[in-house]
Amino acid sequence: MSADKYIFDPAVVTRVIKEQRHVRSELQEIYKSAIELRSKIDSGISWKGKQKDVLLNMLDAVILYHGDVTGGKDGKNNSPYDALISALTNLEKSLNVSVNDIPAYKEISKV
Repeated sequence: MSADKYIFDPAVVTRVIKEQRHVRSELQEIYKSAIELRSKIDSGISWKGKQKDVLLNMLDAVILYHGDVTGGKDGKNNSPYDALISALTNLEKSLNVSVNDIPAYKEISKV
C-alpha cells in the first residue's frame, strides 16, 4: 500500500453528502405532507373518536420530529442535518490532502 493513498476516500464522502441531502429532502416532504393532513383533519373532517385521536397524536409526533430534524417547514432553520452536511462538506474539502502532506506522517516515516 502506497503512502500516497488518502486517509478517507473522497468519493465515499461525496456520495454520503449526496445521500444525506436526499434523505433530508424526503424528510421535509413527509413533514409538509403531515402538516397538510393535520390541517385537513382539523378543518373539516367530522371524524371523532379514539382512532382520530391516535392519528392526530401520530401526526403530531411526525411533525415535531421531522420539523426538528430538517429545520422546519422551509428547511431554513438550523437543524442536525445542516450540521451533518456542513461537517461532511468540510471533511470532503480536507480530503484533498495526501498522507505525505501531513507533517506528523513525514516525521513518523523517517523512523
